[in-house]
Amino acid sequence: MKIMYANARGLKGKLTSLKIALSETQADVVAITETKLNNQQSIKIPGYIFQLNNRPSKEGGGVAFLIKKTFAKYVSLIPNDPNKKHEAIWIRLNSSTSLYIASYYGKQESDSRKLVQDDLDLLANKIKSYSRQGSNVLLL
Repeated sequence: MKIMYANARGLKGKLTSLKIALSETQADVVAITETKLNNQQSIKIPGYIFQLNNRPSKEGGGVAFLIKKTFAKYVSLIPNDPNKKHEAIWIRLNSSTSLYIASYYGKQESDSRKLVQDDLDLLANKIKSYSRQGSNVLLL
C-alpha cells in the first residue's frame, strides 16, 4: 500500500501537479489538507474516488482523501460528528489489523488557546479510542 500526503494550499490550482504525482507514485490513498474547496465543489481524477470534509462556516482549509478505485473495497469512510468543528477526515483500512488514517488540518495560532486545546483533545480521544480497539492509527 502506498500513501501520499499533500498540503495543497488550494487544490483547484494544483490538479496538474497532483495528477503527475499520482502517476509517478501510484499512490493507493492520498490525504490532502487545505483544499480550499467549498462543499459544492469536487474534483475528478481518473481512477480515484474523492472524499471531502470542508469547513462549514468559513473559507479556506478543507481536508480530503483520494482513494484509488481498485483499492476502495478495502476502505471505509468514517462519518464525522456534524456538531464538531473539527477539520479532519478519517478512513479505515479493513485488513487483518485495521488501520485508521486521518487527514487533519490543525487550528492556527490566531485561534483561541481553548479552541486549539479542545480540537487537540478531540483528536487525542479518537486516537485513543481506535488504539483501544487494537487498531493502528496514522495521522497526516
